[in-house]
Amino acid sequence: VSFPAQFQLASVVNDTGTAYAVLNSFQLPQYAGYYSININHPAVGALVIQFNLTVMYAPRYTYSPMSTNATFPLYFQPGIAANLSCAATGVPQPTIAGLSPSFNSTTNAYTFPNVSQSNAGSYICVASNSVGSNTITYMLNVGAQPTTTPTPTPTPT
Repeated sequence: VSFPAQFQLASVVNDTGTAYAVLNSFQLPQYAGYYSININHPAVGALVIQFNLTVMYAPRYTYSPMSTNATFPLYFQPGIAANLSCAATGVPQPTIAGLSPSFNSTTNAYTFPNVSQSNAGSYICVASNSVGSNTITYMLNVGAQPTTTPTPTPTPT
């Protein structure tokens, strides 16, 4: 089995003589899967151990361009429908909560059928499992997104 160098594989023998391996700092889900270890030793002969590796990791938001705690400003015109997704992945499967009455626990989203100025504000999603938790904050703004005017460059006289 080949793993990236930054992960340490430590063999441990417990008090019953059972050997097992501990992978430290191993939270990359792409390494999950079925593996085989081939052992060939004069004392035991040839032995093949097959196992399924499950990688547990803290929640990551599927909609967010960042998977860490973040705040996103969003701008909506009045009268349109808006949906702020709180969908997240993780192992074990995270529970997702919203910290506002407009949170829909069936869709894991904040849903606004007709955005108005009264909807403006912060909307927080919290995803958690036994490995950790993650939050995302949407700043819902109603109206046009502000534009930035470039600073004029002085011309020499």
